Amino acid sequence: MSKTFSGSITWSSPILLHDDCLGQTIRGVVDSAAFSLAFPTPSASRTGVLPVLAAPPFHEPDWLLNDDYSERLWGWSIGDGMNFVVGGAMHIELASTEGDGAAYLRSTLRDQFGAWLEDVSAYVELWSGQVVSAAYAARTGRSDLQLFDHDDDTAPTVPADTGLVGIADGHGELRSVRLFEWESAATLVNERNPITLPWRLYHRAWRFGGRDPRAAVIDACTAVEVALSTRLTEGLYEPDDPAREEYIKRLNGLLGLVEEAYAKYPRPPKPRPDVAVDLGVVRNRAAHGGAVPTPDERDRALAAARWVLDNFLPLARATASDSGRLDE
Repeated sequence: MSKTFSGSITWSSPILLHDDCLGQTIRGVVDSAAFSLAFPTPSASRTGVLPVLAAPPFHEPDWLLNDDYSERLWGWSIGDGMNFVVGGAMHIELASTEGDGAAYLRSTLRDQFGAWLEDVSAYVELWSGQVVSAAYAARTGRSDLQLFDHDDDTAPTVPADTGLVGIADGHGELRSVRLFEWESAATLVNERNPITLPWRLYHRAWRFGGRDPRAAVIDACTAVEVALSTRLTEGLYEPDDPAREEYIKRLNGLLGLVEEAYAKYPRPPKPRPDVAVDLGVVRNRAAHGGAVPTPDERDRALAAARWVLDNFLPLARATASDSGRLDE
């Protein structure tokens, strides 16, 4: 027997979204569950310095109100096709449940939905230059999802300590996220194409670089080493082949991997960063000497790592497609 739930999420930092996202719904699939994430709709009134956005298209309009049943703030239009969005609506359908659907939500779906949302967010962040922030439940004020059970009118609560895209400064070219990017990210994850390990390591470094620059440069360098090891050995060795490990060991770390990649593949066009200095030296000081990189050293290390990944193990690109959107 299927069960359906509705709920909403508030982000700890606004998402910068393009006009074409407003009123749209992104589709997700996790094992025996399907769900959707709906964005707010354009404001009925375009007056005022920052016109507020209206509620998302949703199955249970009353559930989108505040706890005191007042209208919620969903975001603002800031002009030039851009909007600060502070929340969204969810709908979840479980294909089949044994016993208590709420219990299923608290266990299996909590982790699976969190993983889906993390991977979708990571793609969108890396494409757009926005950095992750935490998600919080709209109706509890804590990091939980309080959902409306359509069958029995109860309100089960599910922990949701996962991240969503949010605004942060100092990392890449910050721009509004387009609808096709959400669709592409959802499609990639729905089809079980998660972020690869090198990009996941880089993403973590980039996400937390402002808070922990030492860990960021270590993660960024590891991302490059894993990416180059993957590229240099793909098609030559099985992952668990001892010969693969021996080959990588002979290259003796970052500098050897970079030199081997330059020798084996055409060198990417200039300008090229000095990976050994911008990334390797800074990482070694941080990892072996405990030095905390300066903001400039951190940014140069992250830029060098991104350059290597883009050129030798590029991230899947966003493409215009409707397969990740649920048309109303």
